[in-house]
Amino acid sequence: MLPEFFTIGLVSLLGQIVLLRELSVATYGVELIYLLGMAGWLIGSSLGAGLGRRRGTGGYSAVLWIFLLYSLLLPLDMVFLRLSRWLLGGVTGAFLPFHLQILTLILSVIPLSFLMGMAFQRAARLWIAECSETNALARAYGWECIGSVAAGGLATLAPAFHVPNSLTGLCCASFPLLLIFCRMPPLKKIRAVSVVSVLLAVFFAVSAVFVSPIDLWTSGFNHPFLKAVADTPYGRIAVTSLEGQTTIFENDSVSFETESNSAEELVHSAALQHSAPRSVLLLGGGLEGLVEEALKYASMQTIDCVELNQELIRTTLPFLTDERRKALSNQRVRFIYEDPRRFLLRSSGKYDLILVAMPEPSSGQANRFYTREFFQLCRTRLSTGGVMGFRLSASENFWSQQLITRNRAIVSAVKGVFQDVMVLPGSINLVLAGDQLTIDTGLLARRYEAAGLANRLVIPQYLQYLISSDRFQEVAGHMWKEDAAGLMNTDKRPVCYSLTIRLWLSRFFPGVLTAEGPLAGHTGHSVFWGIPLHYLQALGVFLAIAVLFRLLRGGKILSRAGVMCWAAFWSAVLETVLLLQYQVASGALYGELGLLLMALMVGMSVGALVFGALSPSRMLGAVLVSAMTCTGLLAAWGVDTGFLSGFWSVGPLMLICGLLLAGVFAYLSHDRLQERLAAPLYTADLVGGAIGTVFAVLYAIPFWGLDQAALFTGLWSIGVIFGM
Repeated sequence: MLPEFFTIGLVSLLGQIVLLRELSVATYGVELIYLLGMAGWLIGSSLGAGLGRRRGTGGYSAVLWIFLLYSLLLPLDMVFLRLSRWLLGGVTGAFLPFHLQILTLILSVIPLSFLMGMAFQRAARLWIAECSETNALARAYGWECIGSVAAGGLATLAPAFHVPNSLTGLCCASFPLLLIFCRMPPLKKIRAVSVVSVLLAVFFAVSAVFVSPIDLWTSGFNHPFLKAVADTPYGRIAVTSLEGQTTIFENDSVSFETESNSAEELVHSAALQHSAPRSVLLLGGGLEGLVEEALKYASMQTIDCVELNQELIRTTLPFLTDERRKALSNQRVRFIYEDPRRFLLRSSGKYDLILVAMPEPSSGQANRFYTREFFQLCRTRLSTGGVMGFRLSASENFWSQQLITRNRAIVSAVKGVFQDVMVLPGSINLVLAGDQLTIDTGLLARRYEAAGLANRLVIPQYLQYLISSDRFQEVAGHMWKEDAAGLMNTDKRPVCYSLTIRLWLSRFFPGVLTAEGPLAGHTGHSVFWGIPLHYLQALGVFLAIAVLFRLLRGGKILSRAGVMCWAAFWSAVLETVLLLQYQVASGALYGELGLLLMALMVGMSVGALVFGALSPSRMLGAVLVSAMTCTGLLAAWGVDTGFLSGFWSVGPLMLICGLLLAGVFAYLSHDRLQERLAAPLYTADLVGGAIGTVFAVLYAIPFWGLDQAALFTGLWSIGVIFGM
């Protein structure tokens, strides 16, 4: 039965990754869907494990039928997600109503996760009956984790070798069929399973040959005039072109189009603040026209363009205009494919202009380009009199309190680094920073004439309108008003992406913008009786945990399920902290993040097998809880000191998290009647992970910070000892 557990772990994690990528595209790359998708998968698995235990095992054939159904549903799910907006009557380029988005998530994620939860529970009961060892359940859990290690490796390698997500999904759906083929000879009573498996395998093989046309056809429902589509480690790229206008989509959201004035606004608004810019550093945005606009300055000698996604350049370049391709091949232009923050750290050059054209701070990955630490890196690369500029989305006529808070947190981070900061208003605000900015429109006009510019939009009269308008003063009032809470976007306290998620939710629920709650205020800095409010919150949670586990101690199964739920919660919070800290410190290198997930799964595999072989005792339980506390403290110290800055520092802690989580599972699963523990423990593991992920991303990390989220979670573990 061990190959069955390996297969369950393999297809569960790999299938989850495949569907999350499709969900991200279907919802325009909104990070909240990742969170809801992961939580939905855990909930579906817990339902499958919990509801299936009262219906009997159904024999080994039932497990194989579950595998077969999974293989059939996964490709159908992928096609459904790509056509979901079209099938549900969505408008091209617009979000589906929120309830339809949730319905899409439920229909795609819950059935498959339910099947995998049921498969593990039924296979575990068969294995326990067959093995009759006290650590049988722990061994099953360990082999499932080993399968997840393999899934992490495949998920990492696929984008590195430019394998489309659709082909990865077909391979994932084929693995259960391979297991069925291996089990065919001794299983004469399940010929129907064998026949259907062969037919599916033939269909998958044919589909794999025509995967590129299938990708174009299914993506074309959302993009008329589609010319190319490609999956990259950072999202899906789609290129459309009509009558000379080319539009680039990343995760189905418009990245840029060739006829826009946005590049002109960003480049010239910043460049005219400098007397004669000779060098410019572009962090992203090279394809959208920033290079063309910068080349208009005769004084410009070097243009360095740092791009994170090389596949984006390769896919898009053939569809750009001749003028833009000519500009990109100019001898003064140099493309550098690297993480922008890492480039700023290792570079020793100085630039007159640094223009940041990165995505909105709606994710942990993007938020790292809008923090005080990032702006400090930019300043170190600016020459005397240099100017930095970036864009910040807003609204021309009405700013909600959340939008003000989000933008003020970013501008406050800039003000903490630069002497002068200027915000030029519009539907997209332009933020300029330096030490010698000017609002003298006469001086700007003279520089415009001296440069011999002939722009379509950014002319002296346009700049005079921006600077002299009432909105310029109104925006300045929003940004420069003293904030009693001192809210600032930093690496340790990435508040902006959670507020961006809240702003996104307000599109469907306008009341979200006025509702009271943790996301409406600045919880992390509130004070009550001279004590920071979040300290009192942490103390209250600790006392509640201690009392709860003291009360649960009498119920054997309930107590064990509670401890398992807490261990999964603890692990989910620390994993989120470590992954986000890794993104902040080392860049969003997808391959290395895949290795981190593999390190977690290796730890879980080893923990399940090693601790499963040990005799349970209260001393062993106390050691596990103490280790959980120490790991939380170590993670907090590593974030605070900057020690956690690469794979060889973050990776071992991820491994320890997995080791302890699986160790707790193995410790709790020791029992003469393990069959009755399989479903409760596995369900508690999944539910705790779902709650921990939601808590970390939406509350603890944005409002307590990475370091204190790890610190409190570690200290709370002490209260669990009352239930051991």
